[in-house]
Amino acid sequence: MSGSSSNQEKEKREKIKSILKQAGIGLLIGLITASLIRFFLFFRSHWKRKKCFLPIPLEKEFTFPVL
Repeated sequence: MSGSSSNQEKEKREKIKSILKQAGIGLLIGLITASLIRFFLFFRSHWKRKKCFLPIPLEKEFTFPVL
């Protein structure tokens, strides 16, 4: 009996660890994505003033609506 219950507890702990690991990876990806979006939204106007070679001409530059 004790062997069976310890196996169940071990499986339960492994399942919880797996779920926490997946949640951590998801949160990390979300944080990186949110940081990149904020960076591009906040510093977009600064880049438009620069007079340097751009692979995309300024008249064809993509703009994002700010909500």
